[in-house]
Amino acid sequence: MEAKKILYLEDDELFFNLLVDLLSSDPVISWTLKQAVTLEEAFASLQEDNFDLFVTDLGLSSSQGGETLERLSSTFGKLPSVVLTSEERFEVASNAIQIGADDYLLKSGLDPLRLQMTLRHAIERFTLRQKVQDHLLMLKSQREELNLILQSMGDAMALFDLNQRLAFGNRLFWSFMPPNLEGLDACLSRLEVPLEERGRESLALREWVVHPPGSTPHHCQVLRLQPGGEDKGTLMILRDLSKEQTIDHLKEEVAKLESALSNRPRRGLIANCPAMQALLQQAEVAARSDLSILIRGQSGTGKEVFAKEIHRLSSRSDGPFVAINCGALPGNLIESELFGHRKGAFTGAVKDRVGLFEQARGGTLFLDEVGEMPLDLQVKLLRTLQERTLRKVGDDEEISIDVRILAATNADLDQGVRERTFREDLFYRLAEFPLNLPVLKERETDLVDIARSILEQQNESLGRQLSLAPDAIEAMLQHPWPGNIRELENCIKRAALVETEGQIRASTLNLNSSLQPASSASHPSLSGFMSLAEPRPLAEVERELIEKTLHHCQQNVTRAAQVLGINRVTLHRKLKTWSREA
Repeated sequence: MEAKKILYLEDDELFFNLLVDLLSSDPVISWTLKQAVTLEEAFASLQEDNFDLFVTDLGLSSSQGGETLERLSSTFGKLPSVVLTSEERFEVASNAIQIGADDYLLKSGLDPLRLQMTLRHAIERFTLRQKVQDHLLMLKSQREELNLILQSMGDAMALFDLNQRLAFGNRLFWSFMPPNLEGLDACLSRLEVPLEERGRESLALREWVVHPPGSTPHHCQVLRLQPGGEDKGTLMILRDLSKEQTIDHLKEEVAKLESALSNRPRRGLIANCPAMQALLQQAEVAARSDLSILIRGQSGTGKEVFAKEIHRLSSRSDGPFVAINCGALPGNLIESELFGHRKGAFTGAVKDRVGLFEQARGGTLFLDEVGEMPLDLQVKLLRTLQERTLRKVGDDEEISIDVRILAATNADLDQGVRERTFREDLFYRLAEFPLNLPVLKERETDLVDIARSILEQQNESLGRQLSLAPDAIEAMLQHPWPGNIRELENCIKRAALVETEGQIRASTLNLNSSLQPASSASHPSLSGFMSLAEPRPLAEVERELIEKTLHHCQQNVTRAAQVLGINRVTLHRKLKTWSREA
């Protein structure tokens, strides 16, 4: 049974209880009534709660119900209302209806059935009235949107109704049409369309080359609008032929520019040194196939930038390039990210999710830090790459995939295979075409160009015109750059922000503050650690080294991982394993 709430403004407690009793027998709606004794109390209730109907008495002692309805109409115009009163004069009822009431009932001889039907009908009429108003507002909004679209078009356009009367014309249309134009036939006459060619109404499309008065030649199209096979009117489009020729010329120029730029590397990839030139040639060969490519290189050497360049060079360049950092998320989240999941597959899965494999369809999926992927997920990834199908988490359906895999790592995967932390079969599946990125120190001929490219971007961002001083260039060439391009980028950004002159100097770069490679000399408390009295198992030596490093770093896992030269997630995983073994 449907439930409805009524706010009843009535100062007679006995009659309120009578109304509750009369409505309790309604077989269609379960009514809940709340009484308000004064007008102020009624308005307070309306602000605090939602009601389906407002009922009031015109004969209130403290305030006239008519005043109530007037205020209700102006303040709560979206609420239906019914008047119950002892007044039997017609003008009272008429006044109540005029100022906002949906219906009117006399208290004397009140029939339960009539009362119930009156209240139900009041709500139904109000609901229908609201739907009509909403529909009219929607139509008005659609007409305004259509008007805005047509007015912004670069062509002259006009709409004609089923009787061929003009319904709408945009500004360009009226620029060469008289204001008293009546219909389609008069419009075609002004455009000098031959009379014998106007009567082909049976055609869905008619077109001519016309010469509007005082204008250049136009291509005129008259289309019958027939959505779903039903005639809705006629659309006329007038396109300036001189503009079409200009657009064709621009298209040719754009095509020439695209052709000239097609073989140039994208901004961000600088590869002028011999090592990078050779690597780029290998990448161009690999890009022509769908072989999986494994990009190896230290952290900060630009593996993702290089992966994007391979994607640009490939036949999949028009498809998406989708990247995920496998070391940034826990295993269960990586699985959901890669493969997607069904609603209810696990706690928090409130809706279906499309995985990255599906998002990258027709393009490239880049797996960064693939060496950090958990073993159980490596198995699922291997099966997906072999079968070219996947299963979403919580689903049994097989979905075909069409992606090219690029992977990157700064870890020693060969050692991972030996230590059984990385699957050998997955390694060979990913490394069908391995590429090794050199460190920045080995790219001296690229280093300055990269620095200038970064500085150029900072100049655009900060609105400055900074350059590199000779001593800054010399300092950069002498620096070891353990953090590679990422360290260089940080140095340039910091210097561009604090430099007050027009040139960045060596002192502004402050290269001595950069993180130096971890060594025993950098950490005196570890300096004698590797002096082993006798050979021991590698796992035992590793654990002791990690524990001592954590103690030295005051249990700061992030700092310890930096000192050890390993990923923070890897260190967390090792600590968790040892904790379970204990």
